[in-house]
Amino acid sequence: MKHWRKSWSYDNIFGSSRFDFDAAQRGVWNDLLDLADISRVKRGLISPASGQAYTHEYIAGILNISIELLEDTINLCTKKKRIIENGNGIEIINWDKYQSDYDRQKPYRERAKVARGDLVYKKCTECKYKAKTTEIDCPECGKPLVKDYKAGAHGHMVKD
Repeated sequence: MKHWRKSWSYDNIFGSSRFDFDAAQRGVWNDLLDLADISRVKRGLISPASGQAYTHEYIAGILNISIELLEDTINLCTKKKRIIENGNGIEIINWDKYQSDYDRQKPYRERAKVARGDLVYKKCTECKYKAKTTEIDCPECGKPLVKDYKAGAHGHMVKD
């Protein structure tokens, strides 16, 4: 599954990471944020499984950097209170700060669609349920519904 993590240009140029890190360490910090984003356990935690931590050698190998650069960056991130490292892995402090507002705002957008009556053709890829609805999950099997449309004449959306 692809993930998207917000990155603010102004903050990257003028923010604290510009002054806290040298160029190589900023690159490692950015890579650590990306690793935390694709976590198998929970977003914001660099860990292979619950209660386990990757070795520094493994992370350095994934990032294609020296173990010294990784450990210098981890030590600096710990000192600057950007991460907590323990037996569960490396956890990004204030993870939500590095996240997109899209996920946070999604429930509000869906409620607004219901209030406006914006019905959309949707289908369930699991049980083949189809309906014109504002629902997010299939009422029959509970799996997420996906849009079921294609562009018709003049760009209007029409049911398949």
